[in-house]
Amino acid sequence: MTNLAKGGTMEKRIVFVESIKVKVPEDYNHKERLKEFNQKYRQEFSFYDDLITDKNQRKVSYELKPEEECIAKLYTIKHSISSEDLISFLEKQKNVIFPASHGLTVLYENERKRLPQGLIVSFDRKENLWVHPGGSHGVAVLKNQGSSSEFFLGFFEDPWNVNTSVIGFYKNN
Repeated sequence: MTNLAKGGTMEKRIVFVESIKVKVPEDYNHKERLKEFNQKYRQEFSFYDDLITDKNQRKVSYELKPEEECIAKLYTIKHSISSEDLISFLEKQKNVIFPASHGLTVLYENERKRLPQGLIVSFDRKENLWVHPGGSHGVAVLKNQGSSSEFFLGFFEDPWNVNTSVIGFYKNN
């Protein structure tokens, strides 16, 4: 039984906040994106997870392309919810894509001053996530706290709590 079945309808568990138009940088290179992001922005984070690498994150459901425009929709979790239920919710949306940590880096680069405070999660399907030696699957998380932000991998297997923001990426057709 999923958390959704225990906690009511999706409309009570996750609420749309806003849409942000995002443009992928002209010099975007998927194969080296995380290394380049690390080199350019690591000093802006009080913690930056060394497990967020191109090697660990090489398999994604959707590879962004240079100069591609997409829409990032922000949702807020109102009641604890599982990753499976969040993926199911996002998959029901028209034109959804899953660029995982790569999408979160592009969103940060484009709109970091506009992002909400607290945890911001960018998903991919479980089978594409990096697997920790202990068996947990890593999900890209930005903890936005202004001058002491963090970028790390959360666990797909853990529930997501109230006031966590979820990013859904969508093709801009």
